[in-house]
Amino acid sequence: MPVLDQLRPAVLGLRRRDLQPGAALRAAAGVALTLAVGVGAGSPASAVAACAGAFSVGVASLQGGYRTRVQAMLGTVLAMGASTFVGAVAVAHPVLAVAALAVWGFLAGTATAFGPSGTVVGIQATVALLIAGSFSMTPQQALWRAVLVAAGGLLQTLLVVAVWPLRTYGAEREGLATAYLALAEHVRSGRAAPPPTAPFDDAAARLGDPHPLARDSARHAFRSLLDQGVRARAELTALLHARERATVRGEDAGVAVLDEVLAEAADALAGVAALLGPHLRAGAPPLPLDEHDLTVLRPSAAASVRALQGQLRAAERAARRDGPPSPELDLPEHRLLPALSEARVTLRAALDRRSDTFRHALRLAVVLAVASTLSRVLGLGHAYWLPLTAMVVLRPDFSSTLTRGVTRVVGTAAGALLATVVSAELRPVPWLLVALLAVCAFAAYAVFRANQTLFALFLTCYVVFLLALVGLPGRSAAGGRLLATLLGGALALAAYAVWPTWERTRVRERLAALLDAQAAYACAVLRAYASPGSADPRELTRAQSVARRARAAAEASVERAGAEQHLPVAHAGQHPDEVSLGSGTVAAMQRSAVAVLTLQARLPARADAEPLPAAGAYADVLEEFTAALAAALRGAPGPATPDLRAAQLALARELGTASVERRLLALETDEVTDAYDTVLELASRR
Repeated sequence: MPVLDQLRPAVLGLRRRDLQPGAALRAAAGVALTLAVGVGAGSPASAVAACAGAFSVGVASLQGGYRTRVQAMLGTVLAMGASTFVGAVAVAHPVLAVAALAVWGFLAGTATAFGPSGTVVGIQATVALLIAGSFSMTPQQALWRAVLVAAGGLLQTLLVVAVWPLRTYGAEREGLATAYLALAEHVRSGRAAPPPTAPFDDAAARLGDPHPLARDSARHAFRSLLDQGVRARAELTALLHARERATVRGEDAGVAVLDEVLAEAADALAGVAALLGPHLRAGAPPLPLDEHDLTVLRPSAAASVRALQGQLRAAERAARRDGPPSPELDLPEHRLLPALSEARVTLRAALDRRSDTFRHALRLAVVLAVASTLSRVLGLGHAYWLPLTAMVVLRPDFSSTLTRGVTRVVGTAAGALLATVVSAELRPVPWLLVALLAVCAFAAYAVFRANQTLFALFLTCYVVFLLALVGLPGRSAAGGRLLATLLGGALALAAYAVWPTWERTRVRERLAALLDAQAAYACAVLRAYASPGSADPRELTRAQSVARRARAAAEASVERAGAEQHLPVAHAGQHPDEVSLGSGTVAAMQRSAVAVLTLQARLPARADAEPLPAAGAYADVLEEFTAALAAALRGAPGPATPDLRAAQLALARELGTASVERRLLALETDEVTDAYDTVLELASRR
């Protein structure tokens, strides 16, 4: 069955690359230290309160790099402290408690707009509110409990900062090595598609959040490596494109030379990745870069070969740290004021009633209020577990909600059974419980990204043992917890069925955004040919990044819409055309991106290069064409699409064949035109 095929990897699959034993060991040490201090002082209840903060902030510590990680942790500390106080005070007034939970649910749903870190902070704050709401306290007691929770979280934060001097740029090296190795593997695979961008995006994010104690020389070397890697990717895209065309033309000699160049480049890229290993191999031999007979290649391909070889040599020097830094790279450093400005824009968009984030936040608020009320009416022990499950399961899209629901139920059932057996066989004393809790915390952190079923399993064991530490019936409550998990998961799925946000309804908007972003990037490059020296390389890089992100978002949307067709919901799959339209559009825009990337790689570096004003005229028509096509995809009235093919033919006639740049521009704009005409044809069928 398609549904089972979709769920099986999520439930049973283990993504080994996402295991985090090092981070898990550090976070589990914070949990163990908190418990040991409390138990040693003879106050297990205080230990459990502080441990709640330590465990949740430990989850937040798995986000971000250096500064962003600490920001997420401190945000979680503050949010959990405030939530603990509010939850403990409000529990005495049921209506107020349910209302507070609904507000927290709305805020947690809104926080998803700020990415993984915002999602974690929102979830952990709501968890703190729910757990604190299980114990009625006076304001003074609630304040003390909030202090204990915050103290446990601050301990985790201090542990993260304490290991900074011991880390020798491991995150930066790993990110760059992974990016170079992914580039090498792609070239060796022989695929004509462009090399992946995600590894370099990840490396850029890591370098944009640098080690606070990093030396300037190391930072310059890493920036140079990223710069050369991004440039090498552009040249490799052009060469893979050139090889495909040479194969079609039957230019066997050119194909043979390109195969040699690509194989040599793959070895050189892998060599740079090896140099970025845990220990710098200063004595490693130079990377082999041979001379080739480039006369059999088209001039643009020959220029790409020369540029690629220069970039690989520069990357090798940077990896050995014996070359000059590359000052051109523009990385998104984390500064406070721009971040606040971006946050305001993001929040304003999230609170738009038409946005997906707003609908998810409102749906989550209602679900939590209903779950809390249902838990109270049914008299379930530990009433927080039902709404907690509903909150964790409910995601912005149905496919993820279904997957989370199944993994949560399976993991909780297995964890309840395992914890019951261990408790029955060992009858653990307090210090043995501390050891078991540390082991469960380590395992939960380690598999947090790798498998949600295992995370739910170890989390359930952790909760059972934590309750046993303060004398609560952990074993007998396991069955009730499983029932609450089933009810919470079912409630989340029912809420989505009642008020769905099907991905298929969002595909066209994502595709229109992709067309807009890709056209903006293409027009920026074309106008740089029209007026050499006028374009800011950083602006071109930003436009390329925006187009890449839009393409990734559209591709993910199409994939989710395709998955919805196989779900057991009657009206989820009534529009398969949206999936085929999306797949065709993404593929066409990928071809356009390759052509534009090739043009960008060959942009004249000199401001006094020959201007080609015809390129600007074609860019104007492309801009008008895209605006009309994007409006049609959005269902809005718009002008008729101009004849893009006629504009390209006029461009080719005016360019002629007098120079390499002119021939290349005519060739690649033909590819761009074909890509956009393909999308127009796909859209006109529906």
